[in-house]
Amino acid sequence: MGLFNSFSFGFLSNVEREDQLVNAIKDYNVKEVKTIIEQANKTDKLLDLNKIYENGRDPFILACIKNVEITEILLGYADSKNILLDLNRKSNFKDYPLIWACIKSSAELVELLIDYANRHQIILILNDKSELGDYPMYWACNKNNIEIAQLLINYANNHQILLNINESDDLGDYPLLLACPAHNNNVEMAKLLIDYSNDHHFLLNLNEKNEEGFDILLEAIHNNNIEMVQILMSYADQNHIILDLNEKNDDKIYPLLIAIYNKNTPIAELLMTYAKNNSFILNINEKGNRGNYPLKVVIKDNNVEMARLLLNYASENNIVLKINQYDIEEFEGIRNEINDLFIKYEKSIYKYFGENNNSNL
Repeated sequence: MGLFNSFSFGFLSNVEREDQLVNAIKDYNVKEVKTIIEQANKTDKLLDLNKIYENGRDPFILACIKNVEITEILLGYADSKNILLDLNRKSNFKDYPLIWACIKSSAELVELLIDYANRHQIILILNDKSELGDYPMYWACNKNNIEIAQLLINYANNHQILLNINESDDLGDYPLLLACPAHNNNVEMAKLLIDYSNDHHFLLNLNEKNEEGFDILLEAIHNNNIEMVQILMSYADQNHIILDLNEKNDDKIYPLLIAIYNKNTPIAELLMTYAKNNSFILNINEKGNRGNYPLKVVIKDNNVEMARLLLNYASENNIVLKINQYDIEEFEGIRNEINDLFIKYEKSIYKYFGENNNSNL
């Protein structure tokens, strides 16, 4: 029977019963919770599910943090006793039940909260941030749970609430950016967010960086997600947003350099085409914090296809590629095809500067 029996329970004060309930919830002890409620039902005393405990949390928010089954039990008890639960109550950390349902990545728990709220004419808060700057849609994207994201969107639409999906947490992360990391890489989530922004006539932040200096495009390229890159470029074009392809993160890494690191020629081609279509030139000589730059990486990898792409881009845009002689000597066995491409490039660039009376190569 757990820590107590039915006889001893009858002599407990309500405060003691409620304390035992909270302890059982904290211990994930479903059986104990059921027993406490069964015994409470045999008396005329109500368990106070709205009583505030440590860190400003009541039994219900603790249940949302700990266990879906316990949450369902408390909802059933509340309904049977006509107790109105405060689904929007915030703890001292400004978290609340719906945030925890999303942190737990439990669509079942989100549905339970929505159903209870609808039955009791409660409007759930969707956009309020916790102390760390997170909120329900943030966690739906962080946990890569498109089902929860869709539930939140449907609820918001049904209650004329506009979701603030551009809001970032204390680390600078926000929903669309969270759809891009390697552990998520969720094109469908990105499409859902884009569709939502289009339906509600607002623009998504595409050039916003997080604390590490990553924006959405750089994150997508870092994870070799060409479809995500195409989606972002298409969205940018449709909404007259210019993606900053020369912007660097905290390690001085930028889109073209990371595409070359990853040996991803199709993405490198996309970047060059995007730059051309938007009338700007890619910086192809910039070094990262480790001293790497596009041409050095291409030579190191003996990547003929990428070398051809890079040298052609430099020729077409009259860019003098800078390379340290020591970098060439460091890598032995450079393929003949790359040497031939260099010779062709040198002829092209010398011809251009010769015609323009400029010999400062």
